[in-house]
Amino acid sequence: MKKSYEDPQTPYQRVLVCRSVSAADKLKLKRQYKQLNPAALKRDLDKLRKQLFALAARKKPLIQLKTTRHKQKPMTIRPQLIQ
Repeated sequence: MKKSYEDPQTPYQRVLVCRSVSAADKLKLKRQYKQLNPAALKRDLDKLRKQLFALAARKKPLIQLKTTRHKQKPMTIRPQLIQ
């Protein structure tokens, strides 16, 4: 028995060949797809990611862990963001 696979497709390509999606919806998707600019999308995402990390860095929450077994001071943990 030999397995056969279909050619790989993006979700966009799968929608375009799907019979349950109306022609009007496919036309809307085609118009929107033509207007996409991957480089501009990446720049926008990078900008938003930097803003998110800047906001997170300003707000450094302290997490207090209480130890019950030993008589020690509670530990303070400062979460670090990995970029």
